[in-house]
Order: sequence, then C-alpha cells, then structure tokens
Amino acid sequence: MSNPKGKALPDIISMYLIMLVVFCVDVFFFKTDLTIVGDNFFSRLSGLLILFLLTIIRRRPLSDIGISKKKKKIIKGLFLGTVFSLVPLAIALAGEYIVFVTIWDKPLSFSFAVPTMSYIEDSARIAPNVCIIIYLFATLFAACFKEIFFRGYLLNKLKKLTRFASANIFQAILYTLFIVPKLVRNFLTEVSDENIMKTAIYICTFYIAHEFITGIKWGLLANKSGAIYISATDNFLYVFLVNSISIMPIGNTQIFMLHTLTIQLISLLLAFVYSRLAPDEMPEKHEKKADPKAQLGSVYSQEIINEAAISTNQFKKAVSAEAKKKNTPNMSESEIDDFLKSFNKPKFEYNPPKEEKITDPRKDSDFNADAFLKEYSDKN
Repeated sequence: MSNPKGKALPDIISMYLIMLVVFCVDVFFFKTDLTIVGDNFFSRLSGLLILFLLTIIRRRPLSDIGISKKKKKIIKGLFLGTVFSLVPLAIALAGEYIVFVTIWDKPLSFSFAVPTMSYIEDSARIAPNVCIIIYLFATLFAACFKEIFFRGYLLNKLKKLTRFASANIFQAILYTLFIVPKLVRNFLTEVSDENIMKTAIYICTFYIAHEFITGIKWGLLANKSGAIYISATDNFLYVFLVNSISIMPIGNTQIFMLHTLTIQLISLLLAFVYSRLAPDEMPEKHEKKADPKAQLGSVYSQEIINEAAISTNQFKKAVSAEAKKKNTPNMSESEIDDFLKSFNKPKFEYNPPKEEKITDPRKDSDFNADAFLKEYSDKN
C-alpha cells in the first residue's frame, strides 16, 4: 500500500519547480504581463493545463486541487469572497479620504482606470472598454491559477505532512518566492537608473510582505471553507479593484504600497476571525472503498480479526451479540480475542450468534421463582 505522506513532498518539490520554470520563461521571454493582458497569461494557462492533466491522469478527485462540485459551496464562496475583498477596500478608501482631506487638505477625486491602459499605443486604436474586458479576463484567470495551485494543490499536499498552521506558512513562503523572478527582471531593466539601489530594498520588502500576507490570508479562507472559491473570488476582486480604483494622487508609489498593505492587513484580520468563529466545513470524500477488515483494524487489532477466521460481517455480528449479552457495549480487545477463539470452527461452518428474544420483559433480578411456580400450579 502506497504511503501518501511519502509521496507528498516529492510531488510538491517537482510540481513547484515545473511551475517556477514556466513562470520564468514567461517573465524573461514572453513578458505577457507587459502587454495589454496585464498579467503573465502564458504561465497561468500552462500551469492550469498541467494541473488538470495531472489530476485526470492520476484519476484524482477535483477536491485535491480545491475544487468542489457543490452548488451551495460555490455560491457561499462567491459571496464571502466578495465580502472579504470589498469591505477592507471600502474601509481603507474611507480612511485615506479622511486623512488626505482633513490632515493634508488636498482635494481628491475618484478615478477608475485599469493599469494596462498605459500599454495601449495610439496606433492600436483599442477601445478602453475592450482593454478593461481583457484585463478582467486575465485577472480572473490568474486568480484561478494561483488559488488552484497554491491553496488547492500545494496546501492539500502540505497538510498531509504537518499541521495546518505550518502548512499554511510554508505555502505562503512558496507563494512569496514566486514574485522573485519578476522583481529580478524589473531590477535588471532599471539598473541604469542611479536611484534604483535606493528604492530596490524598499520595493522588494513591500512585495515580499504583501505576498506573504495575502498567501496566509487566502490559505486560511481556503482551508476553512474546504474549497478555493472564497480565496479565488477575493484574489480576483482585490487585484482588479486595487489596481483600478484610486482616490490618491496618481504616481505616488509609496502611498500606493501603503494603501495595498492596509487593505490586506484589514482583510487578514477578518479572515483570521472567520477562521476562528465559523464552523468547519467537511471536505468532500472521494476515496476508494476501503477494505472492511482494514477499517476494523483501526479499532481492533488486525491479529484478532485474522485469528478469528471469520468474515467481516460475521465478526461484527458476533461482537455485537456478545456485547449485548454481557451488557458491555465497549468490549476490550482481550475480551473480543477470547470470545472469538472460543468458537474454534472453520469459516464455512460458522454461524454468528443470534440475539436472544426476551419473552418476559421483567429482568432476571426481579424474577420471583415462588410466585411463578405457584401461578403455574394453580393453572394446572
């Protein structure tokens, strides 16, 4: 019998390295995130295809990658994911508006523009609405990949090796490391800038902290709900809205970084409260039908079952009947062992003891022999 724990770690390492190589190819060669798409679409598409093909080839259930077929879980995930995304954003925007207006005394105006608008050339003549739709689709696709791979595949694998808290931290670290290739590329691109060294540490620290916080938060949500719908919805809405909606001065990178970190810290707090207070949702079970004797072996020692030389159903009936006879529902292993060995018959001759029907509802301790004999003699 294969050991799932023994296979989990090699699967994690190999799959993560495959995804990382595909991502690096996109970042350094295709550079789809620097186009109107606005994200590394090639790596996301390739990653999803690899995950689904692997799931199909290994004949594993979709729950292994965090996907549930339950309609109720999907609807609940979409609703809660929207709440975890919009509420922190609204709180952060309201707080920033108060700070800017009351303290800085600066007039602010609401603006909505997807970041990929800057990649549109005049000669392309692409309508802004089309650009928004493309960015929406790319953001949704990226959110699905990140949640299915990190909070679905990796987190489920890691939970087989250790407790959830450690597994969640480790998947958040792996998720954070995924941003490194893009940071390296951006650093190499701007290395000629004399101020790049002054801001490199600041920017890297921000992105590492931001990705780690989001990884922890989305891991909490996915684990609590038993699927990736809450985290995927929050991921999609957060990335799209935080990069498109602003009330801050345009071009201020430091304020934007503080803005995104504030949103994620508020959202992390809500996710932590939710993970503590909300009831656990049972994960879907798609395991193969286990051997009944193996199931009994988890309660009683396998030696007892084997030495009994009877079928599993006969074993159950025999133990149940003996327990009722002795009025001891929880028999010890030694009692079961002695009881089964007392039959000493081959399997095909064995008949489980039948439960005796009590004709007289009175207990043995209450039975009056003198009264019974007197009543019997009177009738005769």
